[in-house]
Amino acid sequence: MVGLNELVQIHTGQEMHQSRQAFKFGLKVIAHMKLMIDRLSQRHGMRFVLEQTPAESTAYRFAKLDLTHHSPKSGQAVKGDIARGEVYYTNSTHLNNAAVLNPIERVRQEGLFHP
Repeated sequence: MVGLNELVQIHTGQEMHQSRQAFKFGLKVIAHMKLMIDRLSQRHGMRFVLEQTPAESTAYRFAKLDLTHHSPKSGQAVKGDIARGEVYYTNSTHLNNAAVLNPIERVRQEGLFHP
């Protein structure tokens, strides 16, 4: 998964660390995706999973593609320095890396995405 934080930002106007409402929306998106994966697993008789893996190159590529094909809207959510081409989406279900949060609180919140 890549860019949940930005998806939430586009739909709610806030990143997941900025409001309880935005965070809960992110949880609902992942819960819905989990239900869909479970249905597909049953339908096809094989196991599908949502996976959290390091995906820095994917986060960069998706951000670049969105800036190319979905500007200016995507420019409001893409992280990094657009002018220098150093852009990315937040990896996985993580909160924005630049957000100043207590490390214990960050771990607690991010842990809610994978009980």
